[in-house]
Amino acid sequence: MSKKMSMVALVAALAVSLMACNNNDSSEKKEETSQAQEVKFPKLEREELENKKEVAIYEGGEVLGQEFADYLAFQGFVNPDAPINEEQFQKEVLNHLVMEEKVTKEVKDDEWASKRADELWKQISSAYDEQTREKGYETLSVKEETIKNHLVNYYKVEQYFREGLTDEDVQAFYEDVSDEVTNVTFQHILVATKQADKEGKEKEVRTEEEAKKIANDVKKQLDAGGDFSKLAEKYNEDPGSKQTKGVYEQLPLAQLDGGFRDAAANQKIGEIGEPVKTEYGYHIVRVDKREKKELKEVKDPIMQQLAIEKMNTYMKETLPSLVKETKL
Repeated sequence: MSKKMSMVALVAALAVSLMACNNNDSSEKKEETSQAQEVKFPKLEREELENKKEVAIYEGGEVLGQEFADYLAFQGFVNPDAPINEEQFQKEVLNHLVMEEKVTKEVKDDEWASKRADELWKQISSAYDEQTREKGYETLSVKEETIKNHLVNYYKVEQYFREGLTDEDVQAFYEDVSDEVTNVTFQHILVATKQADKEGKEKEVRTEEEAKKIANDVKKQLDAGGDFSKLAEKYNEDPGSKQTKGVYEQLPLAQLDGGFRDAAANQKIGEIGEPVKTEYGYHIVRVDKREKKELKEVKDPIMQQLAIEKMNTYMKETLPSLVKETKL
């Protein structure tokens, strides 16, 4: 989505860990297992934390040292690169834990959260084999049950903020990200003004005037009945579509820029538009298909993002007034 969300530490950590540990090219099982076993979990300095009776006092409760140590261990489990012994990281994580303890008390039915947590645990288990998981529990001095409980609590936090959303919120967001839920299939010919050399440095290959003249000539050939694919083979200088004769399929409108985006969004299906200028040169575009996903297809990720935005607002605006004292 174009409305970027500031992901909380847990989700970012999971994404990093799972991408690092999963083998995406369907390699042999033995290689996947070997890859998973290379995970190095951090050693948590637990003793000082556990000796503290409490590390935070907030309106309605407190975070005990043992609880906080377990939460840091959880962070280290889902993201072995997390600096779990650094003070600044601990302060940020402590705020997340306070929020978790505050809002999960308000969630009465955790069936939805438990189901989501179970699905995520399956992904973790596919990324970390049993031996790796056991190594993580031992290194971090944390139980599997604790890890799973925090996964459920994360989704209970999301559930709490989801429950505050209205249909109007979701509809407005859906309209706001229209370009990102609209996919286009098109064929184009780029007459470039600059190209990258072997070292990746861009250099000018022709002036804008020269590129526009060639593009206009190609457009005349197409208007006269010229074959788009044959002309693309001859003239198209876009390296990303050289092999497909200028064709891109199911590309989100949001990935396109400026005049090209406008052409892809507004040209009539099947018509060849006038050359449009971008930073790379002049494009001749024919849109073959344009499809906007229905709200029901994207409602869940929209609600997730809106919930996280509300979560981040809570962290910035509400939580500071609830925390009475921290002892890190």
